[in-house]
Amino acid sequence: MLIATFGPTTGWVGKTITFEDEQFVLHGHGSISAQAVLDYDRQGQIVWAYGGLREWVSGIAAGASTPPAAATASPAYGTRRAGLSTAAKAAIAVGVVVVLVIVVIGAAMQSGGSSAPPEVAYTLTADELSQAYSANEVAADSKYMGKWVEVTGTAGDIGTELMGHPYVVLDSTDVMTPSIQCVCASDQENAVAGLTRGSSVTLVGKVEGMLGYVEMSDCELK
Repeated sequence: MLIATFGPTTGWVGKTITFEDEQFVLHGHGSISAQAVLDYDRQGQIVWAYGGLREWVSGIAAGASTPPAAATASPAYGTRRAGLSTAAKAAIAVGVVVVLVIVVIGAAMQSGGSSAPPEVAYTLTADELSQAYSANEVAADSKYMGKWVEVTGTAGDIGTELMGHPYVVLDSTDVMTPSIQCVCASDQENAVAGLTRGSSVTLVGKVEGMLGYVEMSDCELK
């Protein structure tokens, strides 16, 4: 059952959260908790598939397990499918517009000459950034979110995210703290392709907050 779709406020636009086999599943990442779904909602990251789901997920987070009425009443199935289609199409349409705007801005910047590199506000290790978010997410957002940081860590998962950009996950040495997902620009594809799991990596990128991982965008390898 589709629960929510990520909107255009993150690089995860179009990615879905579903409810399968009595657990919530984030596409591409696996099982997540009901509280994590509510955290995404609190941060304005997701579009609910239909009315009543927020309350239902809140109930599960609080220990209740009764499905929402729209999910149990078969006459509402057709209505629910129509609602899901509308929400998904809206999210995808907004995402397409955002991508087009980015392409236009990028072309304008290239035609006008190269821009100055961003100023790095902090230089730290992946463990230091991870531990800051594990200790107090609100304080870490206040200090790091929206700022450019230089981070050094050990490469874990290496792949391509939903929008086609290469990414590198910097593993935390403490399994109780979040890893860092660094989403790179498309022109970094060759550099990312040359990395190997376990190698030491230094990247410069912008901190976007925590969505399961500590997220960084527009990353470049050094």
